[in-house]
Amino acid sequence: MGTNPMRIKKNLPLASIFVIAIALDQALKHWSMHHFRLNQSEPFLGMKSVLLTRIANSGLIWQRYSTLFPGQVEPYIRYIPTAVILSFITGFLYFEWNRSSRLVKAGFTLFIAGGSSNLFDHWTSYFVMDTLRLNLLNHWSQPVNLADIWIAAGIAMMFSSWVAEVFSDSLAAYWKRVDQF
Repeated sequence: MGTNPMRIKKNLPLASIFVIAIALDQALKHWSMHHFRLNQSEPFLGMKSVLLTRIANSGLIWQRYSTLFPGQVEPYIRYIPTAVILSFITGFLYFEWNRSSRLVKAGFTLFIAGGSSNLFDHWTSYFVMDTLRLNLLNHWSQPVNLADIWIAAGIAMMFSSWVAEVFSDSLAAYWKRVDQF
């Protein structure tokens, strides 16, 4: 049984999103490692609301587990996240892929690309390089990297698509009841 060329062609944009998202994140991390000292920040293109940084994050989710010693932290930064990402991929592909909208698929692709990029850093070094700080409503965010942004954007895309689907189904049911009167 051969592979359907139309299926490959249909999913090529999603595969491209996956590769490009990881490449951009890794390129910015590489660039910041070679242009900044540790904990150094500079405004991005003169914008005071976005700082390029070089911050080594040895934990998860804003330094969580970063106080553990090497040898104790691996389950939290390598093994458990790897199992979670593989579970998400398997579950989504098996249960959701064929019935999901393009927006949900694109969001899932960004979510997995961001998680994979950060996980790659944890497997190849002891830390993840955080490269951005954002000034949101006069409050500086925790340091993040593009992978974190991909994860957040992917979750937002999936959530908004599911909310729109539920809302449209509810609205259709409402108008169907109104038409009965």
